[in-house]
Amino acid sequence: MATKRKAISRASPSRIKTRGTKSSRLRRFEDKLQRSEERYRTIFDLVPVAVYTCDADGIIQEYNRRAVELWGGEPGQNGEKPRFCGSYKIYYPDGRYMPHIECPMARALRGEKLKAEDLEIIVERPNGERRHVIPAPRILTNIHGKITGAINSLFDITERKRAEKAAMRLAAVVQSSHDAVAAKTLNGIITDWNQSAERIFGYKPKEIIGKSILTLIPKDRQSEEREILRKIRHGESLDHYETVRRRKDGKLIDVSLTISPIKNPKGEIVGVSKIARDITDRKQTERRLTEQARLLDLTNDAIIVRDYQDRIV
Repeated sequence: MATKRKAISRASPSRIKTRGTKSSRLRRFEDKLQRSEERYRTIFDLVPVAVYTCDADGIIQEYNRRAVELWGGEPGQNGEKPRFCGSYKIYYPDGRYMPHIECPMARALRGEKLKAEDLEIIVERPNGERRHVIPAPRILTNIHGKITGAINSLFDITERKRAEKAAMRLAAVVQSSHDAVAAKTLNGIITDWNQSAERIFGYKPKEIIGKSILTLIPKDRQSEEREILRKIRHGESLDHYETVRRRKDGKLIDVSLTISPIKNPKGEIVGVSKIARDITDRKQTERRLTEQARLLDLTNDAIIVRDYQDRIV
């Protein structure tokens, strides 16, 4: 019996050591897993795009901070399970209401293949604000190919859409302007040309875009262009600069130019905008009046001009 107890006594420390080693390994594994989950959650929240996951029934499982910002609040209301589009209204890009069963995520969960033109939607937040969004759903399947859920990225393009609308409004104003509006590079190559520019100078856009602005400048005035570009490169603008330009038919016309630098988002000067107003009729009238005044000064007769109230003018 003593021998048996002694054998057991020798074996016990080995078993305790083994248990201790397994316990340490488990703790290290759990710590490593926790750190991995923390890194995943940090990265998930730092992604600059709204991202969420849902199961095959559309019940949201996870979502990041950007998703809450886009939705305008946490998903799910009144204790209900949060569905992927249950907390906000959805509209087609043209403003028509979109039933939830027709939204891109619902269609993706049904196994439909979506085209690029099917993806843009408008999301209405609980406070009534609308955001333009492009979803990018990706289906998740098991080893048997059965759909088990999806992960969706929501790209907020509201600011881009606003910029596009502003650009369209500006383009409409430019095209409808009575003055010629053109743009050129810092090397003097024409890049834009509105309808009034075509009317005033006689060139269609396809005839003039890509050509030098010197096409419109008489040879005896081409030094003006070098001086204009020099000032533009220094950030200067020119207002109501009166000069002469040549039409497509060779006719010279008087114009008043307003010239400004075009800057990119970084503030760098990348081009030149030019507004030209045809002042030929005005200049002809001024020249005619000047000539008449000169002739009147040359006459030997006394000339007095009175207005309709008999006042000498």
